[in-house]
Amino acid sequence: MNDLDILANLPNLEAAEVCQLANVSKLPDLCKSKLQHLCFENMKNLLDFKPLQFAPALKTAAETVCPAAITADTILPVMLNLKTKQCAFFTSSSKKNKEFEKLASKYDKKYEANTHIVRQIIFPDGRM
Repeated sequence: MNDLDILANLPNLEAAEVCQLANVSKLPDLCKSKLQHLCFENMKNLLDFKPLQFAPALKTAAETVCPAAITADTILPVMLNLKTKQCAFFTSSSKKNKEFEKLASKYDKKYEANTHIVRQIIFPDGRM
């Protein structure tokens, strides 16, 4: 898979967990999306989160196992989305993780992964 256009093309999608897609480097336009919870894991080339700034329903966003090249500027669009109340971006660098947590606090975001929220929506009976 080379793109995540499906996130924009499913008009009633509320939650998504996207993992280990090394070829994906950008997100689609999500300005008409109903997506509320988005969880990424190990997306090696995804360093452009600008579409998340304009996702009108996005309540939570996170990436675990972020690429080493991720920076505070990379995740700033998530911080600028006023609808987003919770986010987290974890790297192998504790220094960088603390920097991201401070940035989230500055923008009044709860700094916590959303995997449990996404999975509860996707698998309401607890079975994966």
